[in-house]
Amino acid sequence: MASSAEAVWAQLLSSGRHKRSVRKTLVVMGERDTGKSTLVRQISNGSEFRKGGALDYMEVVWDLSETNASQRPNIDFYGANLAQSYNLYLLGSYEKPVAATLPYAFPPVSNGSASLTSLRASLCVMVLDWRKPWTFAPQVIAWFRILHEVVENASSESSESDRDAMQTALKAIVSGSRNEDARALPTGQLGVNLGVPIVIVLSRADYIQELLNDRHISEAQLDFVQQFLRTIAARYGAAILSTTTSIPSTMSTFQELMKNQLLSQHCTIDASTNDPCTLFVPPGWDSWSKIDVLEGGWDTQGLIEMWMDAMQGSDERLLSYFGERVAPPEVSHTLEPTVEAMDQISFLAQLSKQQQALDDPKIVDNLQLGSTHSVLGPFENESTLSMPSIVQALAEQQTLRSTSSSHLSPVKTSSTSIANERTPLPVSPQKLRGTLPPYSAPITDSPKNLAKTSSPKQTEVLHSFFQSLLKKPSESPNRSPTKAQASTAKESQDPREKGIDQG
Repeated sequence: MASSAEAVWAQLLSSGRHKRSVRKTLVVMGERDTGKSTLVRQISNGSEFRKGGALDYMEVVWDLSETNASQRPNIDFYGANLAQSYNLYLLGSYEKPVAATLPYAFPPVSNGSASLTSLRASLCVMVLDWRKPWTFAPQVIAWFRILHEVVENASSESSESDRDAMQTALKAIVSGSRNEDARALPTGQLGVNLGVPIVIVLSRADYIQELLNDRHISEAQLDFVQQFLRTIAARYGAAILSTTTSIPSTMSTFQELMKNQLLSQHCTIDASTNDPCTLFVPPGWDSWSKIDVLEGGWDTQGLIEMWMDAMQGSDERLLSYFGERVAPPEVSHTLEPTVEAMDQISFLAQLSKQQQALDDPKIVDNLQLGSTHSVLGPFENESTLSMPSIVQALAEQQTLRSTSSSHLSPVKTSSTSIANERTPLPVSPQKLRGTLPPYSAPITDSPKNLAKTSSPKQTEVLHSFFQSLLKKPSESPNRSPTKAQASTAKESQDPREKGIDQG
């Protein structure tokens, strides 16, 4: 009977513990269009977000059937529900109105403050985009400021003990042992213990080569960016990795790291620091001495001092330090000249004025450049621009506008009108006179057109010439030859016939 009663009590205690258990929470933070959605698809197993405005949420169900038996105690420590699902939140901006919603990812929220109990079972992922490495410093500063504020303002029923438990658990994960004194941490690791595991993801690493090819960044600047991020990550015991869909191994590393961090386990994946495209620094692996190897003369302590000032609100010195070494590329914006097309009536009115100027005999004489014919032809009676008459077209357009305004109905613009509105402005005679070459070839046209466009004297000459051609007698086989033709025929006789005659 005693054993039966103990079994009943054990079942009741286990049930109560499971009901009060806290599920793991994963928060993915990153600016818009930094690759957050691609990372979420790798770990969400097809789950869909519930759009909540600033803070999006989804419940991710995962399969731990292949988890080793040695990992089960870690799962049970947070409750049986952990083996089934976890909460995933997406924060899309560090702007104040959006960042103010982050504490609600760690319920129960009291007076806008997160719960230390929920923070203890959480993981934060900060996403940066390799396409714009010059934005890494301001974004990292902003995200860590927000995380500092959330952790410092978090509370619980026993805040001090919960906070100590959080820091102890994080130190054990970073050191790789459940005993915090089992292994001393490298120099520079976990200088600030927030009690929350952090992963810095550098997405779209395939753009690094494009940046190098376009000379937007150099190899030395890439080394500086890595030293900067690795120094900050080591201070919080965080991991760093580059990801890209073009290198599947980087996505596999990300998935494995997420599982280890959510299960509160030390990461056993090998580090990779030779290639920035496959960069991976596990939590607790890096040290100041390893960071100094990338570039000599690296002032780690000076960077930490500037970082501490930035966390207190004075980030000018750190931003200037980073911006001088990794500046955004200069983009030259060449704007094409814009031409404003006037309306059709204004265009025709201006064209009409120009036609009147061209009808002036003085301008015509200047355009002829001392030649009988100019390229534009003579302007005695009407200009070459009146095809059809500009005055007539202008009158039609003005009549059309007045008619439409009187009936209060919109005028439908035809394709011809649209084409006329896009017609370039006419060139003035003065500019035209300086650009056109003198006339050098005869004008070939019909006699009628030539007679119409020439001066009176030229018309008479041409008229006489063509009339003489028309009145020229044509040869007919029935007519008798003239005296000239007969003499010509006689001279062209065969010499032998001449000899006969003479003989």
